[in-house]
Amino acid sequence: MDKKKVKKNVGTLNRREFVKKTAITAGSVYAASTLPSFIGSAQAADRDHILIGRPNPSTGPLAAFGEGTPWADEIAVNEINKAGGIMIKKLGKKLPIKIKTVDTQSNPTKAAEVASQLILKDKVDLMLFYHTPDTVNPISSICERFKVPAISLDSPLEPWLEGGPYKWAFHAFWSVEKDIVPVYTGIWDQIETNKKVGILMANDPDGVAWSEVFKKAGAEKGYELFDKGRFPYGLQDFSP
Repeated sequence: MDKKKVKKNVGTLNRREFVKKTAITAGSVYAASTLPSFIGSAQAADRDHILIGRPNPSTGPLAAFGEGTPWADEIAVNEINKAGGIMIKKLGKKLPIKIKTVDTQSNPTKAAEVASQLILKDKVDLMLFYHTPDTVNPISSICERFKVPAISLDSPLEPWLEGGPYKWAFHAFWSVEKDIVPVYTGIWDQIETNKKVGILMANDPDGVAWSEVFKKAGAEKGYELFDKGRFPYGLQDFSP
């Protein structure tokens, strides 16, 4: 292998740092642009803040993804509230933001449960959540059911689209097919090989989506992909 032929990856921003930085921008921009359309004048009498629900995988296998959430939220809330909050035209006043974070325990069923509680019990105005289909997909479905505006990040586009169509849920992230596969095949094309590639994916919505997209796209590029099936999430021993 001629290492000189392999281009160096100049990116220095890892996924966790990307999520931290994106969370501030996406959350504040979406809240500022969307909430004024959803809060009605009938609520003005007892409305003194905007409540955002934050289901987050604080514990469990996905905790590494969720650990930056409180940090990002604090910065966003402080900046918005320092400016007086968000102007709600129907109410004729600005309202400060408050966030209620609840642990999903990295479990899809728990994620749906806490999202329902945030909507029905806490009466949140907006749901903001990220980190893999195990978090994003069930919460998006709950928000659609109860007609609560929602925005999500950090989960491939393909698994999220399978749960649509959506009217109340909005998602921003990359596509495996259009954004990730070209990166991998671009690297593979720089090296002379037998064009046989082994793939190993977890038995979760992420793994299922990635494996199907990669097998199709790889074949179109002349690669033969060998998929030995899904492995349980959290598996530590990969020996035969």
